Amino acid sequence: MMNNRMMKGESLNTLVEEPASPCVSICVLDEEQICLGCYRSLDEITQWFGASVDDKNEILNNAKKRQQSYEQ
Repeated sequence: MMNNRMMKGESLNTLVEEPASPCVSICVLDEEQICLGCYRSLDEITQWFGASVDDKNEILNNAKKRQQSYEQ
């Protein structure tokens, strides 16, 4: 079953898929306040549940870029 959330002004035919939290339950912050489990900043973690779908996608993209830079 898909986890969808209806956005304001949308009809039932245009549901937007809600991004899943990237949390992997390894909650360890480095000196820059970046989680070494999901690579979100502390601010991004605290904003997640109130964030819009677009904001969540931006957070996920930022986390992915951070993860790639940490792995180099």
